[in-house]
Amino acid sequence: MAVSVKRTGGKSWKKALEPYRNSGRMQVKIGVLEGATYPDGTPVAAIAAVHEFGTAHVPARSFMRSTLAAKKESWGKGLAYQLKASGNVKTALTALGEVASKDIQKAIEDGLSPKLKDETVAAKIRRGKSNTTVNNKRNLGISRPELPLVATGTLQEAIDYEVVEL
Repeated sequence: MAVSVKRTGGKSWKKALEPYRNSGRMQVKIGVLEGATYPDGTPVAAIAAVHEFGTAHVPARSFMRSTLAAKKESWGKGLAYQLKASGNVKTALTALGEVASKDIQKAIEDGLSPKLKDETVAAKIRRGKSNTTVNNKRNLGISRPELPLVATGTLQEAIDYEVVEL
């Protein structure tokens, strides 16, 4: 997930960032990370992309872009707070990753638009996809077959973060 940052403040901005200049270049990656797979080996990122952007047969149900749009201001404030409080870029990015990944998971749990068609909900129930499986550590979707993207919990559990040095 790429986020562009607009900075203002001229000299005061540069002065505020001076303590972090020698921290090295780091970034936080948030979303479905490389290597996450379903039990059958299907990459979770491929299925996530289908749902995030849609296809000719699957409507887009944005869980990452919509969460970013709704939370980017609070995430930015939280990052600034963590930088100021800890003085450590990695600590601040780790805190951002924790919050953002949980916010994205919550967006899925809260339900996404458009709603599933009645026949899709019925098919999930028939196939036993109305409850979660062992993969689902968060107990998502239990008795909620009407929720899009909630069947086994694999996609939600795959949403994570990592702080990397560039």
